[in-house]
Formats: sequence, C-alpha cells, structure tokens
Amino acid sequence: MPESVQAGWRRRYGLLWARYQAVRLVQYRAVRALDAGGTPPPESEIVKLVWSSVAQEAAELGLELASSGFAPPAAIRDSEWFWQWNYLNARSLTIYAGTTEIISSVVAEHVLGLPRSR
Repeated sequence: MPESVQAGWRRRYGLLWARYQAVRLVQYRAVRALDAGGTPPPESEIVKLVWSSVAQEAAELGLELASSGFAPPAAIRDSEWFWQWNYLNARSLTIYAGTTEIISSVVAEHVLGLPRSR
C-alpha cells in the first residue's frame, strides 16, 4: 500500500474526528442549557446537518479501508459487511429527522436571521 494513500486516510480520519468532537461539544452545550431550564443554543440546529455529513464521510472511509485489503482477511470479511451497511444507512441521515434542505432553511432563518425562503 503506498504511503500517500495511507497518509490520505489518516488525514481524512483526523478531519472527521475533529468535526465529530465539534458536534459533540455543541450537543453537550445544548444539553447543559436544557438541564439549567433554558433553551438550547441556536447553533444546536446545525448539529443535524453536520452530523449527517460526518456520518456519511465516516461510512465512506470505513468502507474504503475495509475493502482495500489494509486489514487482516478475517477482519476485512466482518468489517466490510458492517461498513457496507453503515454506508447505505448513512444516506438516510439526510432524510429522517428533517431533510437537509428543511434544516438548512431553519438554520438560515433562526440562527442566521435571514429572511424566509419561499
């Protein structure tokens, strides 16, 4: 396996991990606000958009790694099925709990204060 391919995978993994941590911290902030009797911060609306993107990218990377032959054969057989299922399931994240387009409109109106789109 060329070192450049492995470096690309490591870079993608690092970016995904950083985005996941950002989502986790915004969710934590929203839960703390609710526990204190307040309302979640407006940026908590963005979590669904970012999370669906992160989950899809993670599933794509996992599927690439599982089907690359990078792991031992037994691990590939088991993990490839797992990542295929995750890849297909991650596509539905942009639909359930509000489509990406609807959530984007909510963020534009409530978080950014933009006029309502028609």
